[in-house]
Amino acid sequence: LKRLSSSTGGLFSSEPKRISRPIRSFKPSFNPIWGWLLLSSLGLFIAELGLRKVRLGGARWSRGRPSAASEARAKAKPSGGPSYIERLMRAKGAG
Repeated sequence: LKRLSSSTGGLFSSEPKRISRPIRSFKPSFNPIWGWLLLSSLGLFIAELGLRKVRLGGARWSRGRPSAASEARAKAKPSGGPSYIERLMRAKGAG
């Protein structure tokens, strides 16, 4: 035990009371990380806003953009038949 304590920088004592006493030099340290988390969330927010405005490969990154199918339906000319509402009213027997 003497050799082990000298190689690790500890103390050797044959008295049990001295061995089991609490270490007074231990001091817990806390590193606040809220600042780093705030900066990283701000950076990710700005990057996400930038990606929404940038066109990559011809596709726009936006949730509000209509799909190709809905654009085709909007461009299609009406067939001249009854509208959707008129068909529903007839099916319900109110028209």
